Amino acid sequence: MYDVGKMLNLTLRNEQADDIESIFNITQQAFEYAAHTDHTEHFIVNALREANQLSI
Repeated sequence: MYDVGKMLNLTLRNEQADDIESIFNITQQAFEYAAHTDHTEHFIVNALREANQLSI
């Protein structure tokens, strides 16, 4: 079993404007080959952000 705390060095912070494009791209790539999706997740994340309803 792995101890995730020893494997990762994470910093938690609020989203910055410079993060938006990366989050869009990562979300798009994460679902790129998923069969159960319409491949709109990255647009949903942006819509939630614009509505001030996004928590990442």
